[in-house]
Amino acid sequence: IFVEQQYKLNDIHISVNAPPHVAKIWANKTQLESVMLNLLGNSKDAFSSLEGDIKKKIDISVESDFDNVKVIFEDNAAGMDAETASKVFDPFFTTKEVGSGTGLGMSVTHGIVKEHGGQIKVESEEGVGTSFTMTLPIYKGNCKTESPKSNGKNPDMAMSVLNNVDRSRLLIIDDDSDFTSIMSNFLSFEGFQCVSVHNVADLGDQLDNENFDCILLDIFLQNDYGLEFLPLIREKQPFAKIIVVTSKSTVPLAVSSMEAGAYTFLEKNTEPGTLVSAIRDRLFDEGLEQSEGDLDHLGIIGNSPLIKELVAQIHQIRNFDTNILILGESGTGKELVAKAIHSASRRCTGRFEAINCGAIPESLLESELFGFRKGAFTDAKSDKQGLFEVCTGGSLFLDEIGEMPTAMQVKILRALQEHEIRPLGSEKSIETDTRIIAATHRQLDIEIERGRFREDLYYRLSVMPIHIPPLRQRLEDIAPLGKFFTSVICARYGIPKMELKPTDVDILQGYSWPGNIRELQNIIERAIITAKGGRLNFESWLATRKSKKKDATEALPFIFNFDEAKEEFEKKYISELLKSTKGNVSEAAKLSGKFRSDIYRILERYRLKANDFK
Repeated sequence: IFVEQQYKLNDIHISVNAPPHVAKIWANKTQLESVMLNLLGNSKDAFSSLEGDIKKKIDISVESDFDNVKVIFEDNAAGMDAETASKVFDPFFTTKEVGSGTGLGMSVTHGIVKEHGGQIKVESEEGVGTSFTMTLPIYKGNCKTESPKSNGKNPDMAMSVLNNVDRSRLLIIDDDSDFTSIMSNFLSFEGFQCVSVHNVADLGDQLDNENFDCILLDIFLQNDYGLEFLPLIREKQPFAKIIVVTSKSTVPLAVSSMEAGAYTFLEKNTEPGTLVSAIRDRLFDEGLEQSEGDLDHLGIIGNSPLIKELVAQIHQIRNFDTNILILGESGTGKELVAKAIHSASRRCTGRFEAINCGAIPESLLESELFGFRKGAFTDAKSDKQGLFEVCTGGSLFLDEIGEMPTAMQVKILRALQEHEIRPLGSEKSIETDTRIIAATHRQLDIEIERGRFREDLYYRLSVMPIHIPPLRQRLEDIAPLGKFFTSVICARYGIPKMELKPTDVDILQGYSWPGNIRELQNIIERAIITAKGGRLNFESWLATRKSKKKDATEALPFIFNFDEAKEEFEKKYISELLKSTKGNVSEAAKLSGKFRSDIYRILERYRLKANDFK
């Protein structure tokens, strides 16, 4: 499209070959266009010396690896000898007639590419043609790796994207509309897509419905204190860098901001361009070269050896574009780990979407994953993209893949093998470049033996298995998790912040947590709601749960066959669980650390009905 719009070569056939997803590069758009026009012009001039009837061609191809994007211009023009090719980038060197050119075009092109941290080289053969290869470093600003700097010299410096990949997204939370307008304009030049909210009332929708790479938060928002909402922002946007800005800068405010979870603290009372440069430098220069253990920004909370090992695994696989299988019990945070893997990977600028394979009927699951065309079925009023297509260049999280029907597993396997999908009602397949991150709480080797999961799909998914340890195996993480949940929940309800005492932590560490982190969050929320005089009471809640667990298990008869014993326990457990909740499936799901769909599935397996327990 760029070539067709910017340069018309009527008698020359131009072909552009680029994959569906090409990584971003950090570049001055105007200068980059100048480079490409110079290279095209060089090829056009080379064709002028050709004689005879020959099909003139310029082939432009784009390639990328972990570190660079390559743009290759190849033509079948006259070509150059070795001596001419060696001088092509020299200032004032030209093969044109006197007065037809300055000899600076290719020299300027070489300088622009070099200024952007790249390289350009030429290969040519007389009578065959010429090839120019331009190599530019990948922009990895919100992937937490180093990127080239403009240092304030080029206000027009912005991310130049070789296709339609979204730019980094930034949310500005400030009640000063003039400030947000000015900052949005300046930050747009730095390559950000900016969204602004001017009050806390509008904040919830943005945090729930959008994913941001960076958030600017003003401390003083009309009648609200911005720092009170920092824990909530961290909960909703765990992967965003939060930068606190204020016109009333003091050391205590800066300290409070950092303690509340802000990434950095900046003063508003500076020239906008300077403030924007400071924001850019904080995000793309400071602290972005990370060690294996330095992935706190990914939202993973904990200091136990098991969590450090998990973080090290994420760091190890971050540059490998392979499918991942996350294994762990319900409530351990599998989706959070999936997001962390995506955020740390080279695909971090692409889309991340999640779908629970066990919560959607098979007929709807296929249309959600693969999409459909207008008229494919009664309610198909228009075309709809499936998640495989939407996430091209990004990651798709298939949660609870162990619950996926076997017929659907075959279609997923084909999509992984062929890297293409066929929407419902379509006769054509669509190429996709989507990384799959799958998760399950089931033991898939047992599911394979029972014929409920395809072995070939298992090996496709489990190229790199990651196991998330249950909370009972890392009790030392209860303290930081409890502190985080307490801050978030108090901020959500707008009540004064409560803190866990050492005795509270001891009580919590004395419980086995079958529902893992989800159950811990549930217990802390209940304790906060029922707190008296600011004092949290965990003993009564945990005592009730321990009693229910004991009553549900002590009456079980001894059965020698393991599978039969397991089924007997499961049936007894679900019955006692629903008796305690009087048939309330949502409450049963919270208590057990399961999804509502899991509860319904177990009920169906044993031909039980929730209404029977009311």
